[in-house]
Amino acid sequence: MKTIILVGTLLLAVVEARTRLHFKKSEDINDGCLTVYCGNGRECQTNQDGDPECVCMSSCKPHRKPVCGSDGKRYDNHCELHRAACLQNKKIAIAHNKECFYNDDRCNKEDYVVMKEQVLQHHMDEFTDPSADTGNAAAPPVNKKFTVSMMFGFYDADNNELLDDAELVKVISKARLQDLTGFCSVLDLLRYDDTNQDRQIDVDEFYAAFGISMVSVPDDSLVVMTTGKLGEGLYLKCAISGEPEIRIRWKRNGIDLTDRDIEGIRTLDDHSLYFTSPTTLHTGNYTCHANIGEEVVQTHVLKVEVTPEVKVCPRSQILLPGSYAAMKCSAFGIPQPELSWKKNGVVMDTTASGHITVDANSTSILVNDLKYEDTGAYACSAVNPAGKQEAVASLFIEDQRRTMHHGPLDLFYVFHDNGIKVYDPKTCQLSRSILPADTIVGTEFHVCSSDTCSWGDAVEINRKFIYVTQPEENRVIIIEINTQQVIEVVPTDNVPVELQYVKYLDEIWVLCWGTLDKDNGQRTIEIIRKASEHIAHDTVHTQPIGNHFDLVQGIFIPPSALSMQDEYRYIYVVHKDELGLHKIDMEIMASIKAIDLSEYDCYPSDLAFTPIGGYVIVRCEGRDSVTAKQLILDYLTDDVITVMDAIKGKPYVSPDGRYIISVDNDSGSVTVQTVSECGCIAPSFDVHTNLHVSDIAFYPAKGSHTYDIFASSQDKTDVLFVDLKDGKVEMITGVGQAMDLTEWRWNANNRVIQGSGSFGPYLLSPAAQSVFILDGNTREERCQINNITHGNVVVWVGSC
Repeated sequence: MKTIILVGTLLLAVVEARTRLHFKKSEDINDGCLTVYCGNGRECQTNQDGDPECVCMSSCKPHRKPVCGSDGKRYDNHCELHRAACLQNKKIAIAHNKECFYNDDRCNKEDYVVMKEQVLQHHMDEFTDPSADTGNAAAPPVNKKFTVSMMFGFYDADNNELLDDAELVKVISKARLQDLTGFCSVLDLLRYDDTNQDRQIDVDEFYAAFGISMVSVPDDSLVVMTTGKLGEGLYLKCAISGEPEIRIRWKRNGIDLTDRDIEGIRTLDDHSLYFTSPTTLHTGNYTCHANIGEEVVQTHVLKVEVTPEVKVCPRSQILLPGSYAAMKCSAFGIPQPELSWKKNGVVMDTTASGHITVDANSTSILVNDLKYEDTGAYACSAVNPAGKQEAVASLFIEDQRRTMHHGPLDLFYVFHDNGIKVYDPKTCQLSRSILPADTIVGTEFHVCSSDTCSWGDAVEINRKFIYVTQPEENRVIIIEINTQQVIEVVPTDNVPVELQYVKYLDEIWVLCWGTLDKDNGQRTIEIIRKASEHIAHDTVHTQPIGNHFDLVQGIFIPPSALSMQDEYRYIYVVHKDELGLHKIDMEIMASIKAIDLSEYDCYPSDLAFTPIGGYVIVRCEGRDSVTAKQLILDYLTDDVITVMDAIKGKPYVSPDGRYIISVDNDSGSVTVQTVSECGCIAPSFDVHTNLHVSDIAFYPAKGSHTYDIFASSQDKTDVLFVDLKDGKVEMITGVGQAMDLTEWRWNANNRVIQGSGSFGPYLLSPAAQSVFILDGNTREERCQINNITHGNVVVWVGSC
C-alpha cells in the first residue's frame, strides 16, 4: 500500500511539472492558462478575449540531446521534435533507429571541421587544471594526442572500445557540448568518420577524425646515418608506418621538398627519396614526416663519400748523385684519405737511417744522398672507403744534371702601371718583362695604349693562357704562358673589370661596368667561350638579368678550385639596392629565378660557396637601420636555412670546402667556422685584429691536409698568419705600405695576397711602389722588389 502511494505521489509530481512547463507564465492568479494543459510541442496563451488557448510553441529552451523523428529528420531535442509536429500539424514520433544521424545534411563538411576544433579545445580546457604544478615532470602534457585519448575513454561509457549513437547522444549533455556549435555535433562522427560504415566509431577512426595518426617509427631508426658514393644512385627509406595509410613528406635542412622540382632528387611511390647521382652538394640532413596530428619524424644524415683526388709535385725531376729529392703529395676526398708511398710498386722502406724521410701524414717524402738505385716511380697512394687513387712522381738520377722542360712555370705574373713583370720566387729574379709599348703578336696594337697600363682582374687557364682585363682599354688581352707573349685582344663592352672562369664549361665570364664610375653606368655580362683553346675568341652577352643590365652589381660563381665544381650549374647575380638575388643558369645564360631576401632585410654584397652540404654563404651589408649579417642559403632549394646575426663579415671558403672565414673590418674580427663531412657548420674560433684585412690567401698547411690563411692589410705594413686548426696567430711585419684605397678603383682589395698553389711555399703581396715575396713555411719576408707601382693584379702559374 505504501508503494502505491509513493508511485502515485511521483506521478502527480511529474504531471504537475509537465503542466507548469506548458502554462504561460503569469503573475496574475486569475490567468486562465493556470488551469489549462497543452500537449507536447504546444503552450497556452490568452487570446484577445482573455480566454486561454493552446498554440504551437514559439521556441524551445536551448538543450542539445539529438533525437530522430519518424519524418527522417534530426532534432536537437524532444521539444523541437514535438514543436515541429505541431507546426506541421502532423504526427512525428521518435524513431529509435537513429537513421537521421546519417542522412541529415544540415551539417556540412566545413562546419563539421569547425565543430571538431571547438570540441577538442573544450576538452583541452577541461583536462587542464589551472592550479596544477606546471613543473611536475610526472604529469603528462595536455597536448592534442593526450586530449583525444582522454576524450575516447570519457565517451566510451561501456568500455567496449566502440562509440555508438547512444553514447554520442549522452556525451553531448554529459560533456556540456550543447552550446558549442550550430547544426553539427559529435553525432556527425558517424556520418563523416565512420570509415568502415559499421555505425560505430572505433579508436582508430576517432583518432583519425581528430587528426591523430596511429603511426610510429622504431626507436633505433629515429636517426639514420646514410653513406652514399659520389655519382652512384641511392635511396633514403622512410621507416614511419601506421594505419590508415599515411602521407609522407620529405624535408632537407627543414625545407619541405613537396612539389619541388630539384634536379637529381625524386620522391617515389613507396615514400622513399631517390638520388639519381648524389654529389657533395646533397650532403646534409633529410627528414621524413607523417604529418597527421602530432608529427612523427625520422632523420636521415646523408654523407656522400668521394674517391680521393691525388696530386704530386714535382711530377718528374732529374738530379745528380749525392743530392737530395723532395716530393710532395696532396689529396682530397671524403672521408679524408690516408696517404702512403710506394717505389716501383713496392712499399717504401723508411727504416734506413737518414736516407728516406716521410713526414707524419705522408704529405711529403725526402730522399737524401741520392744514388743511382733511387731512380724510379714514386707513387703516392690515397685511400678512403670510397676508393683508392695514385699519382706518380718520376725521379731520375744521372751523372749530368739536365733540366726537364715544362715551359716557364712556377712564376708570379705581376700586372702594374708600367706593364707586366714575371718573377721566379725561388730566386726573386725577373724572368720576363712586357712593356706597355710592346706590340701584340699578329696585330698593330700595343700592350697598353699609353705609358700607364690599366689592369682590373686576371685568371690563369690550365697552364695555357692568362686572361686579363684592361678596363680603360675596353678589352681583354690573352697571354700565352708557354711563350710569355700577348697573343690576342678580345674587345668587350666598356670598362671590363671582373673575370671569372667556369672550368666545366671552359668559359670566361666578364663583368663590364659601362663607365668608370662604379656606382653608375649600364653594367653588362659577357662570356668568352672555349677559353682554353688556341682559337680566335670573341664575346657573347647574357640575357638581361631581371630585364635590367644597368642594375647588375656583381656576379658570384663558385671557384673552379672547389671540388665538385662540375656540379655547379647555377650562379648568382646581385642587383644594386635590391633585397635579393638572381639565380642564373650558366648553360642557357639566363636568369631562372629571383630569390627574395626582403624578409631578412638583406642587401647581398658578397657570396661564398661550400661544396660539402651545398651552402651559399651570403653577406648582407648594413644600411641605415639595417644591420649587417650573414645568411646561409641552400643551393639546391634556394631557401634561407640559417640567419647568423653575430657574423657580419665577408665570407671566404677554403679550397677543400672545410673552412669558412669571415672578415669583418668594422669590428676587427676574423671568424673561423668548420664544415664537417656531414655538412654541419660549426664555430671554431675568432681572431681580433686592427689589421683592416684587404685580402686572404689560403695556404697548404704544413704536415696536414688542411689549410691555413695569410691576410694582407689595407693600411698596415703587416701580414697576418692564422693556423686554422689550432688558432695560432703570427705576424709578418715590415712588408711595406699598401696603396691608398682611392688609388684602386676596381674593388675593395687595395692589397692582394697571392699564394703559389697547392704545393708552393711562396706568397706575393704588393705595396704601393714594390712587391714582397714571402716564405709561408718560415713566415718571413723572402725579398722585396722595388719600382713596381700599383702591382695589384697578380697571377701564379705553377707546374703542379
